[in-house]
Amino acid sequence: MQRRGKLSTKKAKISPKILDKIWALEIKKRANNKCEYCGSTKYLNSHHIYDRTNYNTRRDLDNGVCLCSKHHFFSNEFSAHKTPMDFIEWIIERRGEDWKRKLRLKMKKKQAN
Repeated sequence: MQRRGKLSTKKAKISPKILDKIWALEIKKRANNKCEYCGSTKYLNSHHIYDRTNYNTRRDLDNGVCLCSKHHFFSNEFSAHKTPMDFIEWIIERRGEDWKRKLRLKMKKKQAN
C-alpha cells in the first residue's frame, strides 16, 4: 500500500498454513521431488522428524524429509510412522550425528515469549 509516494512499512502477515505449505514445498524441492528413501516421484509427502507441534523446529528445513506415501505412512517394512526406529536409524545414517545433535539443540531451545 502506498501513501504519499512512499511504501507502507507495515509488514504483511502470512498465515501459519501458508508458511507450513511453503515449508513442505521447500522440503520436496530440496529432494528434487523424489522420495529420499526410494527415489519415487509419486505421492510425495514432507515429513517432520520432530513433531510439528514443536514450534522451534516446525518450519526448520533440517527437520524435514521428503518421502513417498508408502515410506511416510503405509509400509510395514519401512515407514516413518509404522517403523519409527528403523526410520530414525536411517535418517541419522543419511544425515549424520552432527545433524542430529544440532536439530536436537534447536528443538530443545527455550522459546522466547
